[in-house]
Order: sequence, then C-alpha cells, then structure tokens
Amino acid sequence: MRRFLHGLLAGALVTIFTVASYAKLKDDIYYHGFYYGKDGAVVFRIPELPDSQWTQIGPVKSGDVHFIQLYLGNPKSYQGMIMMFILPPQKKKVDTKAELIALYKNFQSGSPALKPVSDPSALEINGGKGHQLFLKGKNAKGVEENAAIAVVANGAGAFALMVRGNPAAMEKQLLPVVKLVMDSIQMGDAVKNPPKANPGNPLEGVYLGPYHINYDGSGTQYWLIFDKNGYVSEQAPENPLYLDLSAYYLYNPKKLGTYQVTGSQLKIKWLGSGKTVTYAYKNSGGIITLDKDEYKLLSGKGDGMKLNGKYEAFDYYSSSYGLGDQFSYMSSSSYKFDTKGNFESASYVGSHYSETSINGNLIDWVDASSEKKSKKGKYVIKNNMIVLSYDNGAIAELTFYPHVRKDGKIDDALIYIGGENYLHED
Repeated sequence: MRRFLHGLLAGALVTIFTVASYAKLKDDIYYHGFYYGKDGAVVFRIPELPDSQWTQIGPVKSGDVHFIQLYLGNPKSYQGMIMMFILPPQKKKVDTKAELIALYKNFQSGSPALKPVSDPSALEINGGKGHQLFLKGKNAKGVEENAAIAVVANGAGAFALMVRGNPAAMEKQLLPVVKLVMDSIQMGDAVKNPPKANPGNPLEGVYLGPYHINYDGSGTQYWLIFDKNGYVSEQAPENPLYLDLSAYYLYNPKKLGTYQVTGSQLKIKWLGSGKTVTYAYKNSGGIITLDKDEYKLLSGKGDGMKLNGKYEAFDYYSSSYGLGDQFSYMSSSSYKFDTKGNFESASYVGSHYSETSINGNLIDWVDASSEKKSKKGKYVIKNNMIVLSYDNGAIAELTFYPHVRKDGKIDDALIYIGGENYLHED
C-alpha cells in the first residue's frame, strides 16, 4: 500500500482524467457520487457539489487502487483539493498509524514546507477506526495552506484521504465536504446489509414486464430484478448498480424488496412501505406470470449482438391546467449503430406551454428546446452490457437487453439500453 500511494502522490496530481456520473471499475461501482467497493469492502458518498465551484477528476484506477480528486476551482488554479484513495479488500489488519506516517513522508517529498502541527492522533468514525495528521505551512507558490491526512480501516476495507487548501477555504468549504464523506463511510462489519430473506424457490435475473400507456400520454415499462438471495427490485436496470441488489440496497434501501416463492404464490414485501403483495405465480421457464401479467427473462440474451441502423427512445408528458392552459414535454435519445462496432449518439429535449382564454382564444405560448450535438465512438455488447467508448475518451457502460418474442427468438426491432425502450427506425 505504501509504495503504491507514493506513486499516486508523485504523479496523480498532474494527470487529468474525465469524470463520469457512472463508472464500472472492475468490481467497484461509482454512480452519481455513490461509491461501492468490491463486495462492499468500502462504501461512501460524495455530496452533490456545484459544478461552477468544484471540479471532479475520477474515479480512475491505478494499480489496485481507485482514487478521486475534488478541486475547489480547477486543477491548474485552485483554492483547495481533496484526494480520496479506495484500497482493494485487505487480507490482514491494516496498521493505520504506520500507513499514515508513510503517506505523510511521500506527501512531504512534494510539499516540504507543510509541517505537522502535532503527532498523529486516533480517528474514529462510524465506518471504522484509524489515524489523522494535521499540517500547516506554505505551498510552492508561497501561499499559506493547511492540510490533513487520514487513513481508516475496518475489516477488509481501507480508505485514505488527503485535503489541503488556504485556511479560509479549508474552514468554510473543504472540511465540511470531508466531514460528509467520512460520516458516510461504511466498511467491514459497519456495512448495512439488507434484512435476511427466504426466497423459497429462488429466481435470478432481469425480467421484462408489460408496457402501460398512462393518462398523460407517457408510458411505463415494468421490470422485475431478482437475485437468488431473496431480494427484488422493480427499478429499470440502468447500469450494473441496479443489478447488484446488495449494492443497490446501500444506494436506495427503500426501493428494494424481499420475495418468497412457495408453490403457486409469489410474495413481495417492499422495504420502503412495509407492504406485502401476493401474486398468483406460474413459471414457464423463460416466462413467469404474476396474476395476469407476463414477465420475460432477458438475462443472458443478445451477447455479442451487432446492431445496424438508428434506434430512438421517446418520453412524452402532457397536462392541462385551469380552463385551457396546457403544458407538454418531450425528450428523445438516439443511437445510430453499424455492424462494424461504430455508433453515433444524440439527444433532444423540448417543452411547450400555451394559455387560452375562456372563449378558447390563444393568449400566450412559450416553446423551449435543447439539442445535444451528436457524439461518435465504438460499442461492444457483452454480458448484457453495452460499453460505449466515445472518441473524446469518455466511456459509458449501460445495461443492454434485446427484445425476446414469446417463441424465445430475438427481435432486433426493439432493444433496451439503460432500462429505456429503443425502437428501430425503418
């Protein structure tokens, strides 16, 4: 660990990476500030920060460690920065004090003017225990800075953090963010696991249910995701976080349920409401029937598919107010694929508001729209994931499922990307 962190501190601060709102990092998951380490070894959240003030770099992987940098400002001119290191699962107890001292020595080689103001002190947080060290001095530009380094561990989890900045920024902006991150950490036996479940005859995989048209013109696609441990979710499977139900419980516990299959019944108890729903249940291999609704198993289908042509997903909403006022919203997302592994993406958002008089005469209206320029790249479909590698270096990994007909054959006129329905344009 010490030699690795030395390499990071020596080179990471001058390397610029693109931040992604979602990233699958081997066995780790990052999604909109939520970080889930392999097997739940380290779990934490980064609070939502205004883009106008903060720049996030990462998460990125170097060796066996992932790291995230938060700059108050930008990487070339900043008032302060926070650097987080997520260590791989540990096989033996971590000597956090020794690791802290080694980390400080590596840090000081690049910032010799920053000196400790006291000896390392014990640090205890909800998710683990460790040590911390506070420093003070001037940076390479002669600006007064404060800094702190911390290493915490619990069970197989180990996490290190470094923060530095001018005194005012440290007090008002940096340390409040550090506190929120540290308070959110879960490691080892502090990780909150979902309640025990008894699945009976277990189910596993992603099942596609019916599609319903709503009164406002929008549509709802129903999904069920089961795991063999007895957990279930009805959220659209956007990315791998939604498929790992132990991880998803830590992200949004109220949206998870437990299930039990006994004979011709399936019971689901939703953790958020505490409500239990009982269905008449029938399993016909790749199709399960809950009361009268059929759910088709999509997991394991479409591996290695090559797509050709344009696919588009639409979302529409309309509502009326008062005597004649009307608001409507429409969005679309599209991908154009070819069989050589190339793709091009685009998106559009539009809205319309109109106001009419009691006599039906148009008084006023407002139209607004926004269209994102198309982006190109390469795509690969594997293990029910589509990996989109954009030409600008960004990478997105979303769930991918083909449409499966009742006879079990794949129909490529409809595909599901990130839990959205994409229709092929003829």
